[in-house]
Amino acid sequence: MYSLKLENEVGEQARVYSNAGSLFSLKAGVTYIVRYKRYLTASADLAGGDKLYIATGTNVAVKQINNVENLLDDVNSNKMCHVFAGKPAESWYAMEFEFTPDEDYNDAYFNLQINPKVGVFYYDDFYIAIKASKRP
Repeated sequence: MYSLKLENEVGEQARVYSNAGSLFSLKAGVTYIVRYKRYLTASADLAGGDKLYIATGTNVAVKQINNVENLLDDVNSNKMCHVFAGKPAESWYAMEFEFTPDEDYNDAYFNLQINPKVGVFYYDDFYIAIKASKRP
């Protein structure tokens, strides 16, 4: 099994994205569930955070979508997905949140950026799908 590994040097902002075979479309007003897993190593500076963007074409930072509360987190005092503080180190941590775009996005892809803190960070299992309706 392979995971995405990012190493950040002092003052750098590691950024990774790929649209090779992974483009998707989002419709305005439709609610989506977004999930991914993150692993912060013991050497990671937890004062930082990350940004997960929806990107299109050559515009790699159209809309940040992970500056919201983690729906799976009912333990930590800081539930925001994009913040490292309060998150466990040396273990995988699942993130899940809802996103409702205010415009259509065609041929979209994820762009992940680590904001300038030092460390090694792993990511895996990126997922996006329309939120299922609950039946009464």
